[in-house]
Amino acid sequence: MTPNMKTRSKPISLKPFIAASVLASSLVMASAVMPIQPAWSAGDYSSTTSDSALMIAAKKDIKNKNYQSAYDRLMAGIGAEPGNADLHNMLGFSARKIGRYDQSEQHYTKALSINPKHKQALEYMGELYLTLNQIDDAEALRERLDKICWLGCSELDDLEKAIADWKAKNQS
Repeated sequence: MTPNMKTRSKPISLKPFIAASVLASSLVMASAVMPIQPAWSAGDYSSTTSDSALMIAAKKDIKNKNYQSAYDRLMAGIGAEPGNADLHNMLGFSARKIGRYDQSEQHYTKALSINPKHKQALEYMGELYLTLNQIDDAEALRERLDKICWLGCSELDDLEKAIADWKAKNQS
């Protein structure tokens, strides 16, 4: 070494590298113990969708605003999938759009009995309650969504907007 070359006076700390290695190892081990659930699993808090031919056809009807057709189609297929929360949610939505509010509430209630954290059913049932001028019930569903969507979600945003619009229109 020549006299003009400087030597490093402090050794490099390995602590950050060790911490990163431990964290990476922990994540790998955790994924082996707790497999990642698919988005459609019962433990998921998101709105789920089924890809059955029945659901695809009903979604097409709804997209085209053929709510009666969607409702009839879904009712004809309910026997094949009575425990499908998405199907009941779509039945509730279709029934609400054609003015069958009692049936709509029954289907949303069924969807939520199957999956109490079905975000879309909570949002849509809240919108049904606003249609029926039941603001307290809509706000209770908003609170449930707020607990589920603690990082935020479109269903919570949509229901909050619907509540604000209802209040602006009805509490002037």
